[in-house]
Amino acid sequence: MAAGADNTTTPGWPVSETKLGSGTYRPLVEIGRGGMARVYLAERNAGQMRKFVVLKVIEPLLATSPEMRANFRREATLCARLNHPNIVQVFEFHDDTDLPMMVMEYVEGISLAEIRSRLNGNIPLRIHAHIISQTLGALHYFHELRNEQGEAEAPVHRDVSPQNVLVMHEGVVKVLDFGIAKVRGAAAGDTTETGIFKGKLAYMPPEQVRGDKTIDRRADIFAAGVMLWEAFAGRRMWRGRVESELLASLFEGVIPRIQDANPDVSEVWKRIIDRAVANARNDRYITALEMQIDIENALAELGGPVPQRELSDFMKANFGAQRTEQQQRIAAATREVAVFPANLPPQPEVDRTSLTVTSLSSGRTVGGVLRPSRWARIASFAAPLILVGVGLYVVNTSVASSEDIPAAAPISRSHQERLQAQPPERLITVSIAATPPQATVRFNGKPVGANPWFAQMSANDQPAYVEIAAPGHLPFAEEVNLSEDVVLTIQLKPDAAQLAAPQSPTPTKPTATPKVRRPAPTNSPRKCSPPYSVDASGIKTFKPECL
Repeated sequence: MAAGADNTTTPGWPVSETKLGSGTYRPLVEIGRGGMARVYLAERNAGQMRKFVVLKVIEPLLATSPEMRANFRREATLCARLNHPNIVQVFEFHDDTDLPMMVMEYVEGISLAEIRSRLNGNIPLRIHAHIISQTLGALHYFHELRNEQGEAEAPVHRDVSPQNVLVMHEGVVKVLDFGIAKVRGAAAGDTTETGIFKGKLAYMPPEQVRGDKTIDRRADIFAAGVMLWEAFAGRRMWRGRVESELLASLFEGVIPRIQDANPDVSEVWKRIIDRAVANARNDRYITALEMQIDIENALAELGGPVPQRELSDFMKANFGAQRTEQQQRIAAATREVAVFPANLPPQPEVDRTSLTVTSLSSGRTVGGVLRPSRWARIASFAAPLILVGVGLYVVNTSVASSEDIPAAAPISRSHQERLQAQPPERLITVSIAATPPQATVRFNGKPVGANPWFAQMSANDQPAYVEIAAPGHLPFAEEVNLSEDVVLTIQLKPDAAQLAAPQSPTPTKPTATPKVRRPAPTNSPRKCSPPYSVDASGIKTFKPECL
């Protein structure tokens, strides 16, 4: 979505280019949003020079919070100090506008998560391991960061995952999104308490889930180890487990073994993976460099090192046509009138309970009202290639009235024709049947009202939660992947405890039985799926009763 072309989310955006420092920025398309920021592909004009950059802008609803602005400033200050070929660069930071923003390197590539999804996990093992090796090189540089006095700052990324590893079409690997990085000596407000999760749960080490305040670089090594585990297993490490089960396993330090997922894994790779994902951090690699060297040596078993040209050829063979099409779309976007939301007027108070989450790539609404955007379709093509620093989620509000929303600017006829010529989004079918017939089905926390239940929806790479329950039976809960058709046929198991309970004799005379309201169990699947809440800054707060 280009700001100003469709102001369905935030009213009052001005329609003009933004001048910052010595350059003028003309946003072309919004390519993503996270819990804290929006990201735009933009064109920088400085004199006779024109260059693509990325603008990361704090969410308007958070811009009035001094704490959120301070966190955003801290991220920008940290990232501006990083200068490594495998880390996305931050060029400038501007805090003198209503919306603080970073000017970042434009990286044309695809996240490792997107590559895995599009290729159904069929990435050549040698290339997959090479990508993780390059990630470790970036992490080691980051972990060794020192301040101006030469003192080690011992930073930790805390959000290492396939979503934050970008593979460029030129064969270079980039690590991004240092928004929740932790640095020794940070402000007190940055400490992590028990029950506060920062990062992606599936790649967290046990000590990070437990809220250990002495978390160090070995947390990032564990996350890289999970990625390597998944490369050799050909699937997610925690596949088939709901988050409450995942949390229990991490709290107990029970980590799945790679040889159970792939009995053919060699002893060399097994030792690397086992050491990286060890429950006790003292048993893991001491540095990311140490693990990177072991991977580079082990690559000889798979055919040797991977030159940059080979990775580039892999990207071209699998995503070359997509890249060409995307470049044409971006070139077309440069000819459209684009604007940027600089110097927003004060935003009205918003009831946070009305916030809904909408997938940018599919346009579907989860638990709320969807206001479609004409530019969402363009963003759905742009996001996989130029995702920088954020997850693909749109935070939308359902509180603004139609009077608050100015009319959208008219678009050209040629642009309308291009939009109409775009291929339709890919749809998937979800089919759920449960036994016994009286079982109730909930999808993402909402009852579907039918059993069996069939639905058609847009494909995306975000998980959904299915819960099934019936009196006298054990409940069922599972995370499903919406990137392909879902077919679930579930037969609930009888609850032996309820069946064994003694039955009271039938009274010979009808008697009035008072109705007693029984409290729901605190660890019921419905209450603990998911077992945390998420605030506006993207921090997950774990529910203690779900342990």
